[in-house]
Amino acid sequence: MQMLAATAPARAREMPADSKTMDASDLEVQQQIQIKLASDPTMEDAGVNVKVTPTEVVLSGTINDEQQRQTALRIAQSYAGSRKVVDRMRIKQPKK
Repeated sequence: MQMLAATAPARAREMPADSKTMDASDLEVQQQIQIKLASDPTMEDAGVNVKVTPTEVVLSGTINDEQQRQTALRIAQSYAGSRKVVDRMRIKQPKK
């Protein structure tokens, strides 16, 4: 286990509900992406969910702007390996 996990915010260490069915390498990729997202200052207040399968990395949830989308995609792609990165994130609508 990397030392980063000990210093990353709690949300980055949360185990997904379906983690028992994930391959160890899928789980490791998911955790690495979550830790990196949680530690990136430009991702503050973003609610990105990460799901990893043997063939895909799926990013979902809400982000504040296009910069956060690009950052999340870049981080996911850096750990995805041969997996396809799927963008299902939505930009928060401003409150009226």
